[in-house]
Amino acid sequence: MALFPKAAVLLLCLCSAIAVRDPYSEFERQHRRKATMKRFASRLVDADAGCPLLPAPVPADQAFLAAIKPAVANLEQTMAEFFKTQKSPGVSLGLIYDQQLLWSGGFGRVNASDESSPSPDGQTLYRIGSISKVFADLLAFQLRDAGKLDLDDPVNKYVPAFNPTNPFPNEQPISFRHLGSHLAGLPRESPCAAVLSQCNLTNDQMFRNIESTVLILPPNLQSVYSNMGFAVLGHALEILMGTPYDELVMTNITQPLGMWNTGFEYNQSVFDRMAWGFDPSYTDLGWEGPAGQMYSSVEDMAKLASFLFTADMRPDWDPPFDAEGSAPLLGQTSLRQMFAPQYVDPDGAFAFGLPWEMYQTPSGWLITKGGEVDQYSTEIGLLPAVKLGVVALCTAPDDVCGPFLSEMFNTFLPPLVNVLRQLTPPPALPAYVSTLVGNYSCPLWPGLANVTIVPAGAGQQLLVQGDHLTATAAQYIAGIDRFVIALPANYTCTWATDGVSGQYIEFTRSPNVTMRVPGLMPPFTWVKI
Repeated sequence: MALFPKAAVLLLCLCSAIAVRDPYSEFERQHRRKATMKRFASRLVDADAGCPLLPAPVPADQAFLAAIKPAVANLEQTMAEFFKTQKSPGVSLGLIYDQQLLWSGGFGRVNASDESSPSPDGQTLYRIGSISKVFADLLAFQLRDAGKLDLDDPVNKYVPAFNPTNPFPNEQPISFRHLGSHLAGLPRESPCAAVLSQCNLTNDQMFRNIESTVLILPPNLQSVYSNMGFAVLGHALEILMGTPYDELVMTNITQPLGMWNTGFEYNQSVFDRMAWGFDPSYTDLGWEGPAGQMYSSVEDMAKLASFLFTADMRPDWDPPFDAEGSAPLLGQTSLRQMFAPQYVDPDGAFAFGLPWEMYQTPSGWLITKGGEVDQYSTEIGLLPAVKLGVVALCTAPDDVCGPFLSEMFNTFLPPLVNVLRQLTPPPALPAYVSTLVGNYSCPLWPGLANVTIVPAGAGQQLLVQGDHLTATAAQYIAGIDRFVIALPANYTCTWATDGVSGQYIEFTRSPNVTMRVPGLMPPFTWVKI
């Protein structure tokens, strides 16, 4: 039975004419989410566990799946109980590890107002709100990789009609990168967005309206959340390519990723598969669509997360190709750059990426994007260090999905870390290591810089020690057949940028055995005696 008959769909579209945004309530929700996520991220990883705090990911093979199965079962049970304490009438959840959707499920009802309605699942559709912004940046990076633009190009190089009023005439022009990271200095909403249905304007009409829009900050000074910026980004790419924005996204991103339940157009078939809250409504965002119009499912969002985790792709994994099958959907450099912060808050705990909202954990950035539109609240969270992802899609507004994301990470990350450590074999030293062990002298420092090299760290490291030098661990990196200076066990990961750890320790074995640290002590060579 259709949730909304065709006449009701028309009524929903007409009702959007009176949909008015309350900017203060949106500000309060975002501020509350940001403060909560900062606290959560700061405690997500044990900062006293030594560095690296998290083990490297391992392939999701049979051994991994068998070892992690109890943790997945415990997560499902935990979330079933957690749902009973929350405000959302329905939620679909997903847990992703690298290229694997480990679990998806749902709680509550697909239709909150129907007591006989089944529970949602991984295929149930939800509006994803501002998670839509991820696709605008993905498309911009893809066009950059194809040589169609440079992210730092001025937007009005390609769209001359984009000329907001700039009270900062000596500042740099607005670039694609600025738009995609909230650094453009634009206001939050487009000049039509107080009553959303009035945003059904053409590009020509909107860019004429934007001429009277005054920048609130110089570009690239500070990120200020802007739906208008992402609307401009999407339509600028549309103008550049001569193809409607939604068609560009579907053809070049969602379809190559197999995201068949993700899109922009809401027809009866989509409504029939959607979850609905207690106050069913539908608002067409019109020209602001690139900022928040899309719908998706947990299973489709898991495909997006898995694609993003290919930034450090294993050599045995084939990446998705573009619509023409001629090149990877996104280059490795672009994937890594998407996770790089573009503006960091003064406290260092939060950053805007492209377009991610990033929170500092003791082991690096937690990458998130939240969305809210009509009665939907949505979250995606990624911890690239262990390739762990969480998706939460809810049928209630006011950031009700944030607690589900936090609970899933808190419940699943500790057992995942334990399994990864159990399955990660200790790196073995090379066979020639015996030739490196012994006493060394330095001709430039005779008698004062003698050192001894001995095996250490359960066979994983060499220890370089001497009377006048701090004992230093040399960690073997098998992939490049080199030793590097290891961070001392009692140091936190914040020391990893000190310019000492990670420096190469170079050995030669013929005709004499020698040791150098060219990046730290260029003039000195130690010779084995």
